[in-house]
Amino acid sequence: AAVLFMRPLQRLTATATALAAGDLSARSNITTDDEVGDAARAVDNMAVELRRRLANAGSGDALLSQLVDALPVPCVIVEPGPEGKNEVLALNGPARRALHIEGTSARRKVQEIAASERFRRALEEAETDGDPEPCVLHVDDGVRFEALVHVLKRPGAAPLTVILGHEAPEDSATAVPLV
Repeated sequence: AAVLFMRPLQRLTATATALAAGDLSARSNITTDDEVGDAARAVDNMAVELRRRLANAGSGDALLSQLVDALPVPCVIVEPGPEGKNEVLALNGPARRALHIEGTSARRKVQEIAASERFRRALEEAETDGDPEPCVLHVDDGVRFEALVHVLKRPGAAPLTVILGHEAPEDSATAVPLV
């Protein structure tokens, strides 16, 4: 009797351990009509729901990136990360040009911007009154970036910071010649 009870319980424990390690395809496949079977079905259903929610969260980030990429004006969306480090969630081409970001330096550049006193004041005002705040950032020597700082509050999640440039930077590849 003990063996009949212990084997399903060991399988359930192995399934829970695999899920905790990140294997969202793990299932116990226990079908008994007792308490262990009830717990196994609950763990299996939890795995399915976790997988569904993670897929939806990932698709939301992908959709956000696509929307930002389509904007003709500079746009950066930042999510607060661990230890106060900001994570770039989305960044479009016009923002890369306006902020002089090349290659993989986006995170570093955005953290530099977020550390500036002007940006922190604008962000604080935007968080306080809920309205977008204008901000002039000095990107490099002699280069200014005029933007609005927005704070998007999300239920159950940290707010997103949106830095939206006023106009698209000139780009000779897309500029229309004046006649």
